[in-house]
Amino acid sequence: HSAHGTSLFAVAATGIAGALSYASSGVDIEMDSVLALTTAAMFTARLGAQTTARLSERKLKLCLGVFMLCVAPLVPAKSYIAERFGDGDDGAAEKNGDGKCASIKTEAENDPAATMISSERLQRLAVSGTIGLGSGFLAGLFGVGGGAIVVPALTLA
Repeated sequence: HSAHGTSLFAVAATGIAGALSYASSGVDIEMDSVLALTTAAMFTARLGAQTTARLSERKLKLCLGVFMLCVAPLVPAKSYIAERFGDGDDGAAEKNGDGKCASIKTEAENDPAATMISSERLQRLAVSGTIGLGSGFLAGLFGVGGGAIVVPALTLA
């Protein structure tokens, strides 16, 4: 149980450092999706942590083992999943001349009259929020972070 709580603090600290570095490299990050995902995750992470406290050490180890067996195939399959279900680069950014990623503006961003939330954006936020609900619970339950849950889920989304 102690390892799970310790892991959550370590993942949070390294996640913030990594995210700041990633954002400063010029990559376009969909902040509205980030907010939807993290807000939802904060609600369910507490439920996951409370569930962990109720499980015996043996049951927790068994559940973590099953989880790892389920997630393990996603690591080598990530490129296949991205090719099969997505466009490989999430459609959010493209390389410019200096090798850094440059933001791509959508038609809605270029149209000043397009202030209403599009159905595509609502769908993206709903997907991000749903991923946040699941990843928050699993993070609280197992002490795992984005690499095991959020990245594969966003690749499929």
